[in-house]
Amino acid sequence: MSRFHLRTIFLAALVSLVSNTGLAESHQVSTSAGLQGNIEFLTVSDELQAQLSAGALSIFQKAETLYPDLFGNASEFRTVQGYIYKFYAAQNTYIGMRDNVVYVLGGPFGNSIINQGSIANTLAFLVNAENIRKSNGFDPIFGYAWQKQTGNFQAEGTGLVSRILSDDITGDAHQRFIVRLRSGQTLLVAHNIDLAPRVPAIKVGDEVAFYGEYEWSAEGRTMHWTHHDPAGRHTAGWIRYQGVTYQ
Repeated sequence: MSRFHLRTIFLAALVSLVSNTGLAESHQVSTSAGLQGNIEFLTVSDELQAQLSAGALSIFQKAETLYPDLFGNASEFRTVQGYIYKFYAAQNTYIGMRDNVVYVLGGPFGNSIINQGSIANTLAFLVNAENIRKSNGFDPIFGYAWQKQTGNFQAEGTGLVSRILSDDITGDAHQRFIVRLRSGQTLLVAHNIDLAPRVPAIKVGDEVAFYGEYEWSAEGRTMHWTHHDPAGRHTAGWIRYQGVTYQ
């Protein structure tokens, strides 16, 4: 789910400064990065909701339904510097939108605001996640990609680790393991451990969830970009193992 180019202080500042009175207020904010300005916080939820498209509203609803551990105990819609967002007290996380882009912040996502991609792409990802959970034995998006021999798209999946490989240390170091999907297909996961934490103690037979960029070739299928992009240009991915998110 996408990197407001605001700063770390908003993790604390948004909670302490946002007005719950339904009125616009102005606050002076100073950060360690030197950001200063008068930030207007508006908490008239109905007004803000009316500004969002049906697809944008669906993103909030689906994220809250699919990932209640990440996006539980939602606030009303709020705004800051043109971003419309919700705060989720369960994990101190945020989902925000501006200029047709989706962002997340806080909790397991860390103190950097993470760009999740366009509203259309984020909604497609969430719809795919719904389909995966509804399917008893097939991963629709991977099955389609296998049939069409296509790749270069963002996808989420779940599989069982079938083989642990040695790290690839050519260029950026990558932790590598193979998962077997519910469809029976296998997928190489290449997780950049120069940019993201290693998934510790993973072993054959364990279930692992992942989100990243799917690549197809005649030699096999690979899931990479399972990590954040420090430059904020690529959609952030992740690996989720035993309740912990690594990105």
